[in-house]
Amino acid sequence: MSFVMVAALVARMAQPEPSTIIVTHRFSSPVCGGLCQDTDLKVRSDGLVELHLSDPVIGSKWHKDFEYRISQQQYANFVAAYSKIRPSGLVARLDGCDPVTLVIDFDIRWEDSGPPSRLLACRGEDLRRAYLDGFRALGINVVGGKLTPEDDEVLSR
Repeated sequence: MSFVMVAALVARMAQPEPSTIIVTHRFSSPVCGGLCQDTDLKVRSDGLVELHLSDPVIGSKWHKDFEYRISQQQYANFVAAYSKIRPSGLVARLDGCDPVTLVIDFDIRWEDSGPPSRLLACRGEDLRRAYLDGFRALGINVVGGKLTPEDDEVLSR
């Protein structure tokens, strides 16, 4: 193994893992008003965003996967949107869960240098607000996964 390869390996090992927020949202309402999608969103501090959309009504026949690069400011805005609901440790707010479907609507995990945090919850205005504000901070349309027009303009500069 050459010196360059060893140096590259050591440099890679010395870099800390990026902080990550993982948001899993499951559609659980008995009535679909046109937006019946499950969402898996992974946002990393190094700017990588992965989004998986699927439709629980149709099943595995419909799904879309997206990958984006975001700025440090967008990441900071996303973290700020979710910091308002970040618990200390594992918190389960299961009041309001649908007893028929037994689906937990939100599973949110914070993986960083801080204490482990995970929120399992069903309903709540604070959850809905963080979810929508988070997508807005990223410049991603929550319905179809497309970049919003404002970000298309920013990215093309």
